[in-house]
Amino acid sequence: MRKSIKKKNKRKVIWWARVIFCAVAVFLLFVAIDMAIRPIIREYAAAQAREVGVYALNDAVLIEMKKNPQLFENLITVQYAENGDVKGIITDTVKLNAINAALTQSANIRLQEISNQKITVPLGTLIDWQLVSGRGPKITFRVVPVNYAESKIVSKFEQAGINQTQYRLLLQFNARVMAVIPGYVSSTDIENEVSIAETVIIGNVPDTFLNMQTQ
Repeated sequence: MRKSIKKKNKRKVIWWARVIFCAVAVFLLFVAIDMAIRPIIREYAAAQAREVGVYALNDAVLIEMKKNPQLFENLITVQYAENGDVKGIITDTVKLNAINAALTQSANIRLQEISNQKITVPLGTLIDWQLVSGRGPKITFRVVPVNYAESKIVSKFEQAGINQTQYRLLLQFNARVMAVIPGYVSSTDIENEVSIAETVIIGNVPDTFLNMQTQ
């Protein structure tokens, strides 16, 4: 009788040992898989967040340009001397300040709007294995702005041809967005540059003007 009880107890111990061993093995397997794919998921999510953020900023500029086209007219005036050299380059600072304020506000509105959108991608695409690309369970994440977009207007001179110089006014955006996935958070910075006005200057541009471009 005692031997029978001991055998039963021994079988229970062995059975529980096997269950615990299998549970630990499965747990360690999941940990190993998570450690392997976590950097990939974060990198992919950050890239997608950056792409979505840049699209939102560009879209904000297009919306504002269509809404107030007159605001973007006649921003640059080039004055020439009698010998054809550039005498002065005048920018409409009142309009530029209004553009900067309007586009920054529009950009922040669009960034807030994308936080309501959900992006879904198959796990196989994240792992980046050709055999499983586009397959597997769907992973959903959202892109959330971390702070408000900031912007500034800069000017640049670029060679456009023989005796020709292109003068451009650019709006530079800076923002930070975050991709939120269950169990994962990945932040990334967005730097985007949009042309708001440009003109081609014919003739010699004095170095004093070239040195005045803002970087």
